[in-house]
Amino acid sequence: MPAIYATITVDWDGVNLDQNNLHWMRMFNRFFPGVPITHFICPAYLTRTILAAERVLLAAEINSVIKNIDEVSLHIHCWYSLLAEAQVPSVATPTFYHNDEIGPTAPWGALPNGDAGHGVPLGYYSAPQIGQILQTGKRLLQGNQITNANADNAFLSFRCGGWLAGDKVLRAVRREGYLYEASGAPALYFSNIVWREPESRKLAEWVSSMWGCYQVPLPTYLENTWQQQFYPAGIAGLYPQSVATTPSNPKAMNGLLQVPDTGALADYVDETSLQTYIDAARAEVQAGRDAFISMGWHEDSASWESPFHPGIANLQVIINTLANNNNLHFLTVSESIQQWLALHTQAAPPLPPRLPFVVPEKLPAIPVTKRGLILG
Repeated sequence: MPAIYATITVDWDGVNLDQNNLHWMRMFNRFFPGVPITHFICPAYLTRTILAAERVLLAAEINSVIKNIDEVSLHIHCWYSLLAEAQVPSVATPTFYHNDEIGPTAPWGALPNGDAGHGVPLGYYSAPQIGQILQTGKRLLQGNQITNANADNAFLSFRCGGWLAGDKVLRAVRREGYLYEASGAPALYFSNIVWREPESRKLAEWVSSMWGCYQVPLPTYLENTWQQQFYPAGIAGLYPQSVATTPSNPKAMNGLLQVPDTGALADYVDETSLQTYIDAARAEVQAGRDAFISMGWHEDSASWESPFHPGIANLQVIINTLANNNNLHFLTVSESIQQWLALHTQAAPPLPPRLPFVVPEKLPAIPVTKRGLILG
């Protein structure tokens, strides 16, 4: 029977492990214990220190919000400290931040040792360098035991920082043994809505070029011929109209299986837009077709407000959306692919449904702690 399969993701961008954000993420797990999360983790939290004892403490903080039913995967932003660990010389440009994010120009302020590079696209580096960065990132997470109890679903999938996974990145990800990719982003939403916010304009231009129907030559680090071949209309999902575009479902792309992030992350989207998006998926189900959707937030800004929803914390946007849509079937990125394959190839039986989703009687109210955007 057709259904809406929802993937909830958290991008850990490597900015900081804010105790308030971690607290509210643990509260989310208490209120929604049966909702699995796919954690895309950038290991830069660990690379700002060489002290083993401090890395143990940082790993424990990260693991404190990972449930047994969750999935742990790799996320790469090109922080200088991470590239130094990978023995790759870092660059400051190109970047999707107006200024390379050293010091108070970034929404989070200065980071230890002047660490920066968050806005530099991974695809700007050479293919061998990308491989070194991916290998180092996985080694750091595994070596510090950042995982969950279900090792079978760890490090199978990947999401690129800023969603900027062009051909060069996708080829490297496949070479490194990843099976699933989750960087595809809704191009029209970024070009029509996210673009309007000056702070996020450069990122919006790049994302909409990479995952849309571009007709002009792009820099190598933005070229994405795989997307052009397998999603010829571009990645569709969020779009600010009452009649929304049908969300893009998973597809096999040259040896990788793509789970597009069609609902983006809460820094960029309000509850009304998310509801329109879910209603479009519901229309697909009523027409007899399965719909796969994705949404989530950044760990680094879970309790922040965004210019896209002033006065409401990013995590609150997701909590309220889930509470208003208790007929979704929640899967991790890897499980979404397994379900998609089962439904389309009959190679395996569909995954059994989890316990029914129950809306808590009293939802948490998250105090807003800061205003700003974690880009990408």
